[in-house]
Formats: sequence, structure tokens, C-alpha cells
Amino acid sequence: MGMRKKEYVRQIDILRAIKIHEPVTGPQLADMFNRTRQAIHMRLKLMERRGLIEKVVPEQDAPIIPVRYRCSGMLRELEQRMQREQSEED
Repeated sequence: MGMRKKEYVRQIDILRAIKIHEPVTGPQLADMFNRTRQAIHMRLKLMERRGLIEKVVPEQDAPIIPVRYRCSGMLRELEQRMQREQSEED
């Protein structure tokens, strides 16, 4: 009957979820990983500071909407470079 410790959500898992569902909000990610919004928010802020994700800029006439995240341009460029290098090796 002891409480089971929640598994730690890895940064790579959050990145994969963002990539699959982008643009995605923090509350949506919190629901996906069964975590509190605050916990996911802190992880997203850290990932944003590291340049892994970026906020999606809403359209000019959009009503007030929650902040949405997507993978950053830097991360996309890195993935493309790695794919090119792998294809050159084959």
C-alpha cells in the first residue's frame, strides 16, 4: 500500500512529445506526463533557456491563448546536420 514514487520525466521524452504534438501548451504536456503544471512549467523554462524549445508567436488578431511551445530552430538545424552526416557515412 506504499505510495509508488513517480518516475522522473526525462528531457528527451518531453522533447519527443513536443515534436510530435507541436505546437503544444504546458498544461497539455502536464496531462500527458501526469505531472503538475508547475513542474512541467519549470522544465519548459529550463529547456527554453537552453535553446531546445521556443515559444510559438501567436497571430496578431488571435485572442488571448496559452503559450505554445515547439522545437527550436537550433535543435532542428542540429538534427538536419546529424542526418546529413549519417547519410554521408553510409
